[in-house]
Amino acid sequence: MILLGLSNMLFDIYCTLHDTAKDLWDELDRKYSTEDHGLEKYIVSKFLRFDMKEGKLVLEHIQEFELILHSLRVADMELPEKFKVMSVIEKIPKS
Repeated sequence: MILLGLSNMLFDIYCTLHDTAKDLWDELDRKYSTEDHGLEKYIVSKFLRFDMKEGKLVLEHIQEFELILHSLRVADMELPEKFKVMSVIEKIPKS
C-alpha cells in the first residue's frame, strides 16, 4: 500500500529495492525525516497557520506573510503567485 502513494518515479525506484513494507517504510522514514525536513515542516506550518487578526495593521500582516514566503523560497518551496494571492485573500477577516 505504501508504494501506491508514491509518484511513478519513486515507485519505480523503491518497488524493487525492498521486500517488505516495513523495510520500505524505514527507508522512506530515514530519507525524508531529517532535521532539515523538520525545519521545512515548521515553515509550512507557519504558512498554514498564518492569520490576519483584526486590530493589527494590514502592513504588519503583509510583512509577516512576506517573511514566511521568504522562508519558503529559501527552503526551495516556491509557491505559485496566484496561490499566494488567494491565500492572503482567504485570510482577510470577514468583518
